[in-house]
Amino acid sequence: MRKSRLINIPERYGLSDYDKAVESFIEHYRKHQDIIAIYQFGNVSAPGISDLDFIVVLRDKLNAPFDNEYSICRFSKDLRYLYNDTQPFLMPINIFKNFYKIFPVSSLKLLYSGDHYNFEYREENKGREVFRLLSLIDICIYFYPAIFLRELFSETLNVRFSLLILNSLKFALAIASEICGNENDRWKSYVTSSTNLRHEWFDLDDKAKIQSLKELLEEASGVSAEMVQSLDAHIQTHCWKTDITPPSSGSRIFHCSFISSYDPEDIILREKEFYENNNGWSNLLPLSFMYPAWNYARQNGPVSNHIKTYLSLKGDFPAVCINPYISEHLNERISCMNRHAAFYSENRIKIPMVHNYYFYDPVKKNSGLISSIINFFNEAR
Repeated sequence: MRKSRLINIPERYGLSDYDKAVESFIEHYRKHQDIIAIYQFGNVSAPGISDLDFIVVLRDKLNAPFDNEYSICRFSKDLRYLYNDTQPFLMPINIFKNFYKIFPVSSLKLLYSGDHYNFEYREENKGREVFRLLSLIDICIYFYPAIFLRELFSETLNVRFSLLILNSLKFALAIASEICGNENDRWKSYVTSSTNLRHEWFDLDDKAKIQSLKELLEEASGVSAEMVQSLDAHIQTHCWKTDITPPSSGSRIFHCSFISSYDPEDIILREKEFYENNNGWSNLLPLSFMYPAWNYARQNGPVSNHIKTYLSLKGDFPAVCINPYISEHLNERISCMNRHAAFYSENRIKIPMVHNYYFYDPVKKNSGLISSIINFFNEAR
């Protein structure tokens, strides 16, 4: 294991600092004439480590520009730390009403609403398990299990980010357990260790806390690989079959390679070897995890076209035998993604999209890893 230079080390803050940060956010954003509501998701369970995440609900058609005046960068250094330098989610009301179809967030706290706002957000039961499964597949494509090894083997160890992604895995495991109906002792032990490290962080000496952090990153890579294996087994039994071999150009998307046989121990060894030999990162996932992306690419819209480009598939897409009920919800989900991305472009919003679906950013018009994606699985911070 490499000796890493430590960056982004957590700083002590109290709950009152977070309360003031929430008030500052509301006071600034409510000035925009097209904002009709502001929500917070997650809570502050570990002051100094936790961050604040906001959803700003907008009119479907903006009457005024949403420019850099409303960027998180305009706030003070202390406030940006508590916001984790993460832009808020900007969502038109028609997409926000379907928020649960894109992200597995069951509860939101309403902080501010306009005079005529009477919508009460709730996660619908219809299709709940399907939408959560698709969200979990996405987060694996973005991060798991490679993100833990990336931090572990990097020349710089981003301490606060590592603590956040370790915490996020707890909630991904909870969703996976709910979907697959299983949870083993290793998962439970990981959750306990991760929770304890967050709560004890400022009381531990520097050497002990960094050693514990690195050990948890190592453990998280194995635990998340086991989670991927469980999801793959569930998918192939209940959702869709991976009995079609994709063309060679379609077995990879972004930094992920999709393989037909997935063994957690072998995967971690292969990914470690890749890191050590290439000083870069890649992610190995089961072939079943690629099937939603194939179907997303069959639709029309900016996100679908972006995925299609990165799949580099020519001609017809492979036909995938998917349960019709799941296919219906999959199409609803990509429709929300496409409409959300189009909203940014149509209204010329200058603030980067905090969750760039499959690395599509309608503001920057390029692909890139935005770490704030991980916050969706920090619902109970």
